Amino acid sequence: SSGQVLLAFRPATSLQRYLGKPMERFTDRTIVTGDALLERLRAIRRDGYTWAREELDEGISSVAAPIADADGEVVAALHVHGPSYRFPSPGTERAIAEQVVATAAHIAASLRHAG
Repeated sequence: SSGQVLLAFRPATSLQRYLGKPMERFTDRTIVTGDALLERLRAIRRDGYTWAREELDEGISSVAAPIADADGEVVAALHVHGPSYRFPSPGTERAIAEQVVATAAHIAASLRHAG
């Protein structure tokens, strides 16, 4: 999920180069088409986070949000992961995502103040 967040905020030319390369499948749920990935990246920019469910490893789900610098450039991502059978618990997806987004924003603010 953190890699997708970082990719979502790359410059268009860099993103197009990435999409022009073959994508590796890690699990049956890995996104491997440019169209599907672009759809995900648009959702990340719209929502400010993303969930990845067993896309990199079987049995692992994760949620990530961007961390931007003082100029608004995304320079890092915060993610939390856990075993898919219990993460996220039913009905907790939005609350967990909101906490990750809030924590990422707090980290970004702390980095800006640290100078």
